[in-house]
Amino acid sequence: AYITDKGVFAMSYVGKGDFKHLDQYLAINMAKTVDDWRAAQIKYNAIPSVNYIVGDSKGGIASVVNACRATGLFDRWGIVYLPTQCDKSTVRKLLIVIKGCRKFVSLLARGQVGVLHAHVASRSSFLRKSMFIMLTVAACRPVIFHLHGGEFMQYYHEECGALRKWFVRFVLDHCATIIGLSHSWQANLTKIT
Repeated sequence: AYITDKGVFAMSYVGKGDFKHLDQYLAINMAKTVDDWRAAQIKYNAIPSVNYIVGDSKGGIASVVNACRATGLFDRWGIVYLPTQCDKSTVRKLLIVIKGCRKFVSLLARGQVGVLHAHVASRSSFLRKSMFIMLTVAACRPVIFHLHGGEFMQYYHEECGALRKWFVRFVLDHCATIIGLSHSWQANLTKIT
């Protein structure tokens, strides 16, 4: 029994004495691919009542995007995903950005952009996403700036000159929401915007 200021609670776990669920949690967290993850689910089958989103791609954001797409989130909410990066040649990377920008301008012109949710790191990622952000701001649409790059503050403080620092602040100041992945990132971003 647990005694709290809200009352006394008695709880019992139906899997008491069975530790296969711990083995399964370990196996699914150690999985390197979706196939490894599925194999762990089938092998142990000890945690049947949990919903998972699993990604299988290079890069953290690519994994998140693939998982969201696989669960039908994009279809249910009319989300259009425009990649701005690939692991190919410089020419191919440039073509990806041009294609994405052309598609985005078309969506903006047709009034089909309600909000831009930009997943941003530092350096070239920031510069690529800033084009989309500025187009969105010019169209009077809100922007969610979602920072994932752990080196963003280093980029800002050590690699940006005065003009680029001004541009970073300008972009951030025009975003409706800025999301950092930790309290320290939030504190650091607050200092520059």
